[in-house]
Amino acid sequence: MDFGLKELSTEAEREIAGILMRHPEMCEVVGSRLFASEQFLDKNLGKAVDYLVDAFAAGVPIGEVTAVVGELRKAGLLDGIGGKEGVLKILHFAPATTAHLDYNISQVVSLHRKRLQAGIATELSHRSHDVSSDARDDAAWAEARLSAIHADNRDESAMMLSDLMGSLADQMESDLGKSQQMGVPTGFSTVDEATGGYFPGEITVLGAWTSIGKTAFALQTAMFAARASDPRSVLMLSLEMREFQIAHRIAASELGLSTIDLRSGSYDSRDVDAVRSFAEQSTNVRLGIYPARRAPVRQIRSLSKIFRANHGLDLLVVDYLQLIEPENRRADRHVQVQQISNDLKSLAMELNIPVLALAQLNREGEGTAKPTTKNLRESAGIGNDADSTWFIHRPTRQSTEAELIVDKNRQGPPFTMPMRYDGSRFTFHAVEAKAMCNYEDAFEEYAE
Repeated sequence: MDFGLKELSTEAEREIAGILMRHPEMCEVVGSRLFASEQFLDKNLGKAVDYLVDAFAAGVPIGEVTAVVGELRKAGLLDGIGGKEGVLKILHFAPATTAHLDYNISQVVSLHRKRLQAGIATELSHRSHDVSSDARDDAAWAEARLSAIHADNRDESAMMLSDLMGSLADQMESDLGKSQQMGVPTGFSTVDEATGGYFPGEITVLGAWTSIGKTAFALQTAMFAARASDPRSVLMLSLEMREFQIAHRIAASELGLSTIDLRSGSYDSRDVDAVRSFAEQSTNVRLGIYPARRAPVRQIRSLSKIFRANHGLDLLVVDYLQLIEPENRRADRHVQVQQISNDLKSLAMELNIPVLALAQLNREGEGTAKPTTKNLRESAGIGNDADSTWFIHRPTRQSTEAELIVDKNRQGPPFTMPMRYDGSRFTFHAVEAKAMCNYEDAFEEYAE
């Protein structure tokens, strides 16, 4: 018997959904206090509410019924709540004001906990009828789970070694016969062989001094991943450049067009046809470009979740870390950057995706010494949060000679990969190590 808990849950959940549809400005309140897809009894409605919260944070206008219906349809969530008629029904019974929102949120949280407690009670009843179990162990088990519920601990128990290794064996078995490239590929075989590429849950920081090529490298690897033989879904959030600036670079790297000509209008109809043809060929390429000037990490999280719902998400590229809006504007700058770095790492783990975060370097040693983790601008903590730190080095901004320095590599030892930079096409090319004037024998030993 549920003593009417089901009816109470459903009513509170529908009222919350209706309030959001009538008053989208309340999305931030709901998003900060609920994990609707987990805590709602109606899981389909919970997913819809979470999506609307993320859509609002991402700047998507959801203030009208047609907008709500369109967004939910695009995300594949509309049918789960009864289609357009379901949305209209929710709105029909929604409160006219937000006065009871706090009460409804508290109600949903409380009833979710009661359902969890009921599950624990059922399990405890089974244990109590098992004469082989110890009563004190049963009580300790129940106490631990009840404490976890009321501490909002979503990870109720650790994974035991046997279970962990069994899961690993299952994953390995499912991957048998597949490409040995388990991470998202970078497009550079040397890097992929040494690091495995970009791995889910990990953050790779790519640093360089200004105008050395970190955006070009990031865009090049994003394009490669999105168009590989096993294509991935990639979202690139640019906090520094507008869409057409990035489009100009893609036209230069892929079609050989001059960015100067594109900016000045010095092109002809053949160039227009080439760009249009490339656009048609890219219909199925899942590479999203979003200008997110001064976006905070919470908005980046929402943008990522919206993109994942619509296109999938295998790699998130953020250009660049120090331009992310801090949550606490009054904190010291190094504290702000440290928190941003930590939040990006948490985002990678939460969404189980790799994050490639570009970073500016400080002025110390610029143009002379090769950069290292200590050169990361405004916070040494960036290197601590990163699973890998990579740096692009060119002796001068005019130099075609370049190196990718993998300074921190959790998959193996650090190494340096020689490259050539084509500044007219914003493209890096791997080269034979001995072709570089600063070739080191240690590189050949590592490659062997």
